[in-house]
Amino acid sequence: NGWQPIVPLTASDASRLDYFGHSVGVYENEVVVGAPNDDDPRGYSDIGSFYIFERSPNGAWAQTAKTQYTQYRRNLVRLGADVAIVGDRMLVQANWFGRTYIYERGEEGWSLAQEISNIGSYGGIRLSGAVYGNTAIAGAYGEDGVWRDSGAIKVYRRNSVGEWPLVETLVPRGFHVHGDLIDVTSWHYGKHVTTNGCNVFSSTRTENNGSGLLYHVRLACPVCTADGACVCGDGNGADCSE
Repeated sequence: NGWQPIVPLTASDASRLDYFGHSVGVYENEVVVGAPNDDDPRGYSDIGSFYIFERSPNGAWAQTAKTQYTQYRRNLVRLGADVAIVGDRMLVQANWFGRTYIYERGEEGWSLAQEISNIGSYGGIRLSGAVYGNTAIAGAYGEDGVWRDSGAIKVYRRNSVGEWPLVETLVPRGFHVHGDLIDVTSWHYGKHVTTNGCNVFSSTRTENNGSGLLYHVRLACPVCTADGACVCGDGNGADCSE
């Protein structure tokens, strides 16, 4: 009978102006939700957090975890600015110095695999992200390239020792229309991004007087499966970074 409404998800400790739901990622029976304006109990404002919800066999959703980084002693960290989850990989971003956190799930649950900082210009305050298998991408849509605020996308791949090195940086290119060079100033390439491991799709804020544009880039990839996913070598941990 089509889509049916279900009871809304709420944080167990919800408070005013937390911005719970500012970012959302879903995969099968799990949902990760960012609340970038969640305050720290010690008094720091907008330090941010993210929540994980799981669906039980009877269809009910329940909060199973909340993460808030208490090692930070400052305001405006905004953890949870963007989130993504696919399988045993999760990506969470914080605006402060453009931090991206990559999590992996093992036998004992989720654990932080790598922290990547200083993504993009302006301290990386404008970010988006996605993850799929051994590929993670971070859109730094305030990045200055040849053009101001043209944006960029950073591509990271997991190698055989569990590290996620930067392997590629994608930038928009100017092109000609009726002989005139169209620059990409303030396009914000990477504002919204998604990936299936071999392909990246990214929106821009501005193109052709604001009509918008969706970029598609096929990544250099060791092996692509039939469904378009990128795997490393035989898929059993060969080093993608080489």
